[in-house]
Amino acid sequence: MTGRLSQLAASARDILRAEGFVTLLQRGFQYALLQVPFFRYGSYYLYEIQTSELNEADFLPRIQNFTFRTICSNAEADELAAATGYYFRQRFGKARERLDRGAIATCIFVNGEIAHIAWVALNEEAKEAISPLRQRVNFSRGEAYTGRGMTMTKYRGKGLLVYGSFKRLQLVRDKGVSVLRYNVDSSNTVAQKGLSVFNPLLYARAKYIRILRWKYWRETPFTPSSDCLGENARR
Repeated sequence: MTGRLSQLAASARDILRAEGFVTLLQRGFQYALLQVPFFRYGSYYLYEIQTSELNEADFLPRIQNFTFRTICSNAEADELAAATGYYFRQRFGKARERLDRGAIATCIFVNGEIAHIAWVALNEEAKEAISPLRQRVNFSRGEAYTGRGMTMTKYRGKGLLVYGSFKRLQLVRDKGVSVLRYNVDSSNTVAQKGLSVFNPLLYARAKYIRILRWKYWRETPFTPSSDCLGENARR
């Protein structure tokens, strides 16, 4: 419990320093709602990035001794544990289920410690294992999905989100994917600004509500005049 409280306090300090007090209040309120098991509410921006050939040197993180690794199955997670003693699935909830359903874990390790993770889906089953959000992705037409991105508190501000996103774009492009779709909480300005280096298209806004087993998801096509981001729709 003490460790969890310390992590929450560190995250709160990071948000306050990077995004300000108002955003801290918004994120704190959203976190509190998530602790209520029968109710969830979220507001999201929906983006897509056209995959293209990129120069890795343009996206390198500001850190030393890092490695990027994909984990595509529970067998690979077992191999990682045997080789390094790192029990990946114990750290992240539902990791075993996601791997069983075809999701790919993309990870950055720093000195053998996981510093950043996000998941990639190449089909609908894998996407549903990653997130309950019903963002539309047309897998049959060369689209893929990424979500559940997280950078550990001590490694934030070092460009790991950007580098990890570059590697995910490279990964799906090598698999024939032309468009990578994702969503960002509307209050998460750090992620929005960080990923702007890839010139993503903001194509819709969405609302998500869950009350017990009832779920509501609505996507509204983005128009610059209807959103505070205005001319930054294409980032």
